[in-house]
Amino acid sequence: MSIIIIYVFDINYSCLLISHFFHKRCEAVVVKVITDSADGDNSWNADVKPGSLGYLSGSSAALTDAEKKALKKCLGGSDSNDDNNVDVQNWDKGVVVETDGSAGSPYNMIGAYPHAIKVVPKETNSGYTKFSYGTYHLLWYDDAATNKEFRVANIDYNHNQISEASEAYVYTTKGTVKQMGYGTESEIGLGASTSTRIVGYFDPYTNKVFTNYDTSCENQPSSGAKNFVCVEKGDKIFVVDGCWGAGDHGSGTSNPIFGGTDVFNCGDSTEPTSNTGNLYTVTKVRGLKIVIFKVIHLISYVYLNQFLWHDDYRYTQFLLDQTLLIFLQQLLMQLQIPLSNMRLIHSSLK
Repeated sequence: MSIIIIYVFDINYSCLLISHFFHKRCEAVVVKVITDSADGDNSWNADVKPGSLGYLSGSSAALTDAEKKALKKCLGGSDSNDDNNVDVQNWDKGVVVETDGSAGSPYNMIGAYPHAIKVVPKETNSGYTKFSYGTYHLLWYDDAATNKEFRVANIDYNHNQISEASEAYVYTTKGTVKQMGYGTESEIGLGASTSTRIVGYFDPYTNKVFTNYDTSCENQPSSGAKNFVCVEKGDKIFVVDGCWGAGDHGSGTSNPIFGGTDVFNCGDSTEPTSNTGNLYTVTKVRGLKIVIFKVIHLISYVYLNQFLWHDDYRYTQFLLDQTLLIFLQQLLMQLQIPLSNMRLIHSSLK
């Protein structure tokens, strides 16, 4: 069983093909997707955090200042609110700054509204054919990661050297990608403390995802704590392996960031599941009531239009210690049960 964080992709008009959502090519930029780890032993480098496993480079070196400016302009806003855009490029960084009171805090983390991009292999790459396919990534900007600022939540291959990776074009979207959460605020990062994320688990090679709250629009509360964004049939969802953290009580601090700042169950860069940047369509949502120690808790399960992946390493770990503990996270915090390892995300495309 794998644990995920959900990002929902909000689609603002109808299209026949998912590729049509990513129709704008950044003409002035050619990139490579690099895993941020050491070449010799695949150990993670210092800038790696949950949802920040790699970065975009240029063709033969770090992105130049001109390429960075062009990419920022091409990405534009990520949250459908141009009033909070920054810099002369008029764009969003897709970052949230969170603090846990420890040394080195605060931290730049993947935000409520990361960018979604599609990278498409360049025709001059070795082995390129008309069947070579593009991949999707959730992207955000970390000012503290010098020459590696454009961070990707998910990786395709364990290419940690620029010379190993293939050149790709970048395609962007006018849609929005929103990280799902639950509370009285409207998005993660707006509360007085860390926001509660919507997480889920699924068994390998299935299309049924259980979530820790009832995420259905049908049962969305009208006031008080509720989903930042609810889910209904037809919604588009990103399910990515970002080596998501161990949960509030797994971070080892008194005022923890959800998931902590260390990757969880990802000892090195060989362990994340590759090519998880797929966009799934919700085909059914059902609420479910469970009772744990006489406490009623509402969760939901979401059916997707495709089967999810299998991760041998983390699948084994979850069978040992995470099977149904996700549902206890909010109810039994005193047990200090860690959340785990991947997130689900809601999305909106134009």
